[in-house]
Amino acid sequence: MSKRKQAWNTKENAEKYDSYANEFTLYKKTSKDLVSFTKAKPGMKILDLAAGTGTTTEALIEKFGESVEIIAVDQAEEMLKKAEEKLSNYKNIEYIVSQAENLDENITTKVDLVVCNSAFWQMVPKKTLKAVSNILNKGGMFIFNLPDSFFAHNDFKREPRNPVSYDIEKLSDWAEEFSLKLTDHFIESYSQSSKEVAAFNEIPIMKANFPNEKRREEFIESILSEDKISESQWIYITLTK
Repeated sequence: MSKRKQAWNTKENAEKYDSYANEFTLYKKTSKDLVSFTKAKPGMKILDLAAGTGTTTEALIEKFGESVEIIAVDQAEEMLKKAEEKLSNYKNIEYIVSQAENLDENITTKVDLVVCNSAFWQMVPKKTLKAVSNILNKGGMFIFNLPDSFFAHNDFKREPRNPVSYDIEKLSDWAEEFSLKLTDHFIESYSQSSKEVAAFNEIPIMKANFPNEKRREEFIESILSEDKISESQWIYITLTK
């Protein structure tokens, strides 16, 4: 496991991340959109991959209550502990610590749907697609999203922060290697205030993006002084087995 992935697994990080996700709306919106774009229905077994502190799991509960079985999976145990603490009233959620790339080694049952909000870009894509395919029932779906900051697409208005090693065509080709077919994709736009961007960079894991604390403070000060709304685009991708 990389040092960055290990850095997710602290109580402080889980608390700060959860506070951010609760106060600001971006991840709530992307989670709700992710859930609404699926063809999920009562009776399904659904796996929330990279569940974090439970924002997408909450969106599933909000839509389906206890009429579905949910497996919340994250590689950071502290993040899952926070999710379980918040959702302790619901008995239809199982919590499993696992990296995405070896998901199939830790999940002993087949599922009908895998959702993954704002995390696929951090995963090794081919290994993750293989693992997801291995736990999906025939006809099952894997739906995930990628923001324009970490993915390139012709319909995006801006380029990603760094060059990415794959595009949607390559994703489709890789998926087919593991009996998955790209059946849908579309783009949604979201907005964030300067305050939201600044708060995001107060999360401990995000502080590592800066060479030192002074540079981070300068960045936050600059962002807040601009007081503007920033726009981002996210692509939603559906793969069907």
